Amino acid sequence: MFRMFQMIDKARPNTKKIVWQEVLDQNVPATGTIAHVWKGDTIDAIMQEMASVTKAGHNAILSSCWYLNYIKYGADWRGVDGNSADRVLGGEAAIWGEFVDGTNLIPRLWPRASAVAERLWSDPKQTTSPDMAWPRLHEFRCKLLARGHATEPPNDPDYCPFEWNPPYQER
Repeated sequence: MFRMFQMIDKARPNTKKIVWQEVLDQNVPATGTIAHVWKGDTIDAIMQEMASVTKAGHNAILSSCWYLNYIKYGADWRGVDGNSADRVLGGEAAIWGEFVDGTNLIPRLWPRASAVAERLWSDPKQTTSPDMAWPRLHEFRCKLLARGHATEPPNDPDYCPFEWNPPYQER
């Protein structure tokens, strides 16, 4: 791995590199490399991974707390959170395909991905609690439904100010 970085640095001396965090876990001296932190099942484990990466002087992109394919029950978007630590450049909503296919991709994405966007792009003063975000997520879901996308309710079953009636498609 170290040799590969030497070859990249020689061929492209000023190229920024983004690597999975395992590269840095293996003590590869990758100066200026951005780590994509994806490991960690609990907030404590995620924070430990982030601390390890940023303490070593690397910037990071966080996705470990925003995996959209996790199977959960209820308003699981409320658990979407991250941190605003120094050296964290941003985050990414990620989804793996073990439990996702064409039949449930869109409902699995929404409202989960909108919760990630809410956390990453909104003013931190406006995203201090899920209750503050709920009206925006609900409105966005209604807009998706109006456009014919099957999306899950962000909280308990709710309604939009119109009747959602997707067109029947014969195959």
